[in-house]
Amino acid sequence: MLTIGRVVDVLKLGLVGLVFLLMYLGFRILNREQLKDRPHPQVLKRATVFAWQGIVVATIVGAVELAQHFMDRQTSHSAPAPARAKNCLNEVESLDRVAGHPNQTLESLRSAVHATSAACGAEPAVGTNP
Repeated sequence: MLTIGRVVDVLKLGLVGLVFLLMYLGFRILNREQLKDRPHPQVLKRATVFAWQGIVVATIVGAVELAQHFMDRQTSHSAPAPARAKNCLNEVESLDRVAGHPNQTLESLRSAVHATSAACGAEPAVGTNP
């Protein structure tokens, strides 16, 4: 039995929940009508159309959710371009200062190069661990 509380919980999922609810209700209508001794053909026809519409909407929602997931995944791995460029510039300037200091060790230079590579989005070369 579908209670109001369960309907609200399903609708809290957003468009996906609404599509699920519509599909479920379409199934219930078809199921009840088919259990009758003499099902009404118009009800069966309209419920079938309703179910197909739900399948189309579910496919569209699924495609949009999948696309949004991949777009969110790509954008979450990197800062916005202007901020990333500014961080990179700051690290390059810092690297220039570190390299220009006469008492630098090889380890401090490696650490500065690693930080600059990370800020500029490049993968550090093998053997350049900070």
